[in-house]
Amino acid sequence: MNRIFFRTIPRSLNWLAAFSLTVLLLKVFLLNKISEPIAGMSELGVIVEGILGSVIASYVFYLIVVHLKELADKRVIYPHVTKWACRVVGDCNSQLSAVSIQIEAPLDFHHLEKNHVEAAFKKIDPQSNAPLIFSPNNYANWPQYFLHYKSRSQRYIYKIMSQLIFLDAKLVAHLTRIDDCSHFNFLEMVAHQPASINDMNIFAGTFFEYCIACRELDSYLLGHAAYADMA
Repeated sequence: MNRIFFRTIPRSLNWLAAFSLTVLLLKVFLLNKISEPIAGMSELGVIVEGILGSVIASYVFYLIVVHLKELADKRVIYPHVTKWACRVVGDCNSQLSAVSIQIEAPLDFHHLEKNHVEAAFKKIDPQSNAPLIFSPNNYANWPQYFLHYKSRSQRYIYKIMSQLIFLDAKLVAHLTRIDDCSHFNFLEMVAHQPASINDMNIFAGTFFEYCIACRELDSYLLGHAAYADMA
């Protein structure tokens, strides 16, 4: 928790506080011992000391009152944020696993290339049964299957975005990229006519871009695992 506390203080505030403290110490222990070269410099020095002292006091106030509360709030919120973000990545992995089973060949999330997706989608009939059941003996086709995961992932993203004031800007950027990806937008366009799709390869390019966006989110989550320590 102490490590997170200091790591999450805005760097600009640390530099401002360090600069103010350094200048204040130099004035008190060095400049105050020197006779004023110009009349009125002593009065100006008192004003400068007051300003520097106010900056340092404001910094301490921020740490104790504002930053500590922010971390306390994040300690409550971030376990849920991390869980939902991991589910967004998990949805992408689930779809890749389903495609892998369908074509009987592995698709590696971490090393996926566009040509891998194109080759896989050429082997799938879009109107064949996908691994999603609406009711007994009523399977989703593949466009409907993708639409299901689009809706589910967006629900997770909206849950996370509802806690916007607690979120890191980079996490917001990654989630926004997924939420606004070409794959989701294209699925929205075909949502009312999934039965008219007769070539899965029309999804290949956008699906690959979606996978890349999820892979970047996964890398972000792994690189910021320290937030989980707040739980």
